[in-house]
Amino acid sequence: RVCTGSAQGLHRVCMGLHGSAQGLHGSAQGLHRVCTGLAAMAAGLAALAWLPDAPATWDIVWRLALGGVGFALFQSPNNSILIASAPPERSGSASGMLATARLTGQTVGAAAMALLFHVVPDNAPRTALLAAGAAALAGSAVSFMRLSLPLPDALVRRKNA
Repeated sequence: RVCTGSAQGLHRVCMGLHGSAQGLHGSAQGLHRVCTGLAAMAAGLAALAWLPDAPATWDIVWRLALGGVGFALFQSPNNSILIASAPPERSGSASGMLATARLTGQTVGAAAMALLFHVVPDNAPRTALLAAGAAALAGSAVSFMRLSLPLPDALVRRKNA
């Protein structure tokens, strides 16, 4: 249906607009954005998990928008920090590892979802959303513990003297 596609498309629009803006602002607050983004994504996923049985369109839209903005806050600075943490001569390898990790996550996620449909057939979507929200929240907590660490040299902006 058009309404369903439009509501799901909002998640991607929020990610695109917010992610582009994050790229323009640089990485001075990179870890803060990673932490905040993962926490917002966890909140959006948890809100989707507890969606009423017959939700209004707006009930779906604000939850998807929250998750999309959270993911956008997370993805751009996280990728920048990961790539900049590698020595410059190994940045291609770091980029390849990032792509491999993303594809592995998609593959394992699809397999885990199939398993959930077998183990908890009546509650698989809610269980998956709650598990994903818990993983995002755990990632946010780990990232908060890293806030005291300096950014990689490639991301530190220096004032010209």
